[in-house]
Amino acid sequence: MGNITHLDVDSILQRANIDNFIETGTCYGYAVQHMLDTSDIKNIMSIEIEPELYEMCCCKFADEPRVKLHCGHSPEILNNILPIKGSTLWWLDAHFPGADANPPLKEIHTTTDLEERCPLEKELTVIYDNGDYENDYFIIDDLRVYEDGPFQSGIWPDRHIYGRDGIDFIYNMFDRTHTIKKLYNDEGYIIMLPKDNL
Repeated sequence: MGNITHLDVDSILQRANIDNFIETGTCYGYAVQHMLDTSDIKNIMSIEIEPELYEMCCCKFADEPRVKLHCGHSPEILNNILPIKGSTLWWLDAHFPGADANPPLKEIHTTTDLEERCPLEKELTVIYDNGDYENDYFIIDDLRVYEDGPFQSGIWPDRHIYGRDGIDFIYNMFDRTHTIKKLYNDEGYIIMLPKDNL
């Protein structure tokens, strides 16, 4: 499990005019809270598939007018809310729903639907198909779900059983418009910065 506070998000917020923050995988709402505490972004949205976590966060952020929470499968929700005006900072962290709760609501191996277990490719396809992403910034968690590498948390030995094989789909969609970087701290991150804004 990664953590958005482990990354230098402030430098993105300082150099870019970000209108929206959209997260997939709310869990306990830590990233939402971080955006409330450290930014003046007016539109903070988060999507959680587990009703128990969604309800808890609805109570937690009930008095926050900047926050909009959605419950459901992230690609389906994204399809309903996109396109959205303005530039967006994306935090995509919906892998293995419920597994990061404490105690876990689900074990990793219990989610048999691959698109629910690893929704990233479908999420990015929805974003790409909506066609207004050139000025967006992306932070994607859990690179080690997709490939082996010198991760701070080590290689995930069950990747070939429960994870995916490679991130070519990211390059195929976004290499023309974004600079794509890999970070190996925690479980690994993919950072995508708009080429026109570097």
